[in-house]
Amino acid sequence: MSSPFITIKNLSITRGSVTILDEVDLTAREGAFLGVVGPNGAGKTTLLRAIDGSISTTTGSIHIGDIAIESADATTISQQVASVPQDTSISFNFDGRTIIEMGRTPHRSRFATWTETDDTAVEQAINQVDADAFVDQPVTTLSGGEQQRILLARALAQQTPVLLLDEPTASLDIHRQIQTLESVARLVETGKTAIAAIHDLNLAARYCDIICLLTEGSITAIGPPAEVLTTPTLAGTFGGYPVVTTDLITGTANVTTLPDERAKTTDNTTNDQSTHEQHDESTIVGDSSEYSRETSSQPIIHIIGHGQPVITAMSELVAAGYTVTVGPAPAGSVTATTADRVATSVMTTPAYKPITESMTTELRSKIDAAAAVVLANVDLTKDANAIVTAVDYAENIITLTQQDPQQKPQQDTTHDNLTQTPIDELPYSRDTVNTKTTDDKSIVSVIEELLASD
Repeated sequence: MSSPFITIKNLSITRGSVTILDEVDLTAREGAFLGVVGPNGAGKTTLLRAIDGSISTTTGSIHIGDIAIESADATTISQQVASVPQDTSISFNFDGRTIIEMGRTPHRSRFATWTETDDTAVEQAINQVDADAFVDQPVTTLSGGEQQRILLARALAQQTPVLLLDEPTASLDIHRQIQTLESVARLVETGKTAIAAIHDLNLAARYCDIICLLTEGSITAIGPPAEVLTTPTLAGTFGGYPVVTTDLITGTANVTTLPDERAKTTDNTTNDQSTHEQHDESTIVGDSSEYSRETSSQPIIHIIGHGQPVITAMSELVAAGYTVTVGPAPAGSVTATTADRVATSVMTTPAYKPITESMTTELRSKIDAAAAVVLANVDLTKDANAIVTAVDYAENIITLTQQDPQQKPQQDTTHDNLTQTPIDELPYSRDTVNTKTTDDKSIVSVIEELLASD
C-alpha cells in the first residue's frame, strides 16, 4: 500500500475564542476520493482552505508529499493544489475561457508565452465540464451553475495532483451533479487525489472512497461510506432519525431522514443494534425490548406484505411516531431492508417458500401486541392460510388496495365487496374490515380514526 500523499497532523484553527478545527488528524492517499461531510458550521470549508494555504493554522501541520503547506509559497502550493470554492460569484466581466485560462498561471512565468500545452489543458478542462456552449460568454451573464462549471474547469486546467472542491454540486441540477462527480471520479482513477466537502450524503456515498464526518471541528468518524453512514453515527451528528438503506441501482448507501418524532420514540440508535433470532429459516430482526408494548407510548401497528404500498405505509406511520412491526416479508427484498432500518422489528422468510409454524406463532404474538394490522400485496400462493389464521386474532384490520381509476375509493366496507386486489380475497371470519386505497387519505388518518372509534 502506498504511503499517504496528504498528511494532516494535530491541525487546530482558532479564531478569537472560537475553535473551528480541533486537533484534526487526516490522511489521503494518491488516487483517493475523500468526502468531507457534516452539519453546517462543522469546519468543512475551513479544512479545505487550510489544505490550500488560504488561511493560517493555529497548531499542527499539513503536508502534500514532501511539501509543508504552512511554509510553502503561493506558487508552489498552486502547482500542487487546485480549489473550487463554494462561492461561485464572479464580479469581473471576463468571458468564461479567460477565467479557465487563469488556471495555467502557476505553470507559467510572468512573461512566458502561451504554449500548446496550455491550449490543450484548457480545452480538455472545457470538455470535461461540458462548457462549450457558454465558455465564450461573459461570466456575469451565466447562471450560478454555469459559473460553477467554469470555476471547476479552471481548477482542472491547473493540472495539479490534488483537487479540492467545496460543495461542488450545490448550484447544479441533478444531471450536472452526476456529470461533475463522474468527471472527478475519472480524474481520481488517473491518480489525482480529490477532497470534497459534500452536503449530499447520498452523492458522497456513491462517489467517495473514504468519508470523513466532521462535527464541531472534530472528526467523528472516518472510513468507507458503509462504515461511516450508519443510523447511530448520523443521528448523533445531524439529529433526527436517519434511515440508511442500500440503493438498488448504485449499490451504495442511501440516507433518508425521518422527522424528529421518530427520534423521540426510538432514541435514534436502536435499529443498527438489533438482534437476530433464527426461526426455521425465517428471521426476526430488530426485536429490541425497548420497543415492547409495555414501554411504548404509541400504539403498535403491524404490517404484512411487501412492495411500495408497504414501504410507504411504514414510513408514514414511523414518521407519525407509531411503533411499527413488519412481516413476514421476503428476505433480501426492499421491504425487508427498509423495515430493518425503520421499523421496530421485521420478520423475514426465504422468498418463494411458505412461512413456517414457528414463524406463524411469532406472527400471532406480533398481531396480539398490535392495535391494528395493515395488509398489502400478500403472496396468497404460499402464505394465505397461515396469515389468515394469525390475522383473525387482530383487533383491527386495514387492507391497502390499488385504486381503480374508474371507481371511487371504498372505506369501511364488508369483505364481500372487496374485489379490487388479491389481498381482498383473504377469507376473514369476521364480517367487516377497513380498506384504504393507495391514493386515498393517508394511512395515519385511517388508523387515527379507527383507533379513536374503538
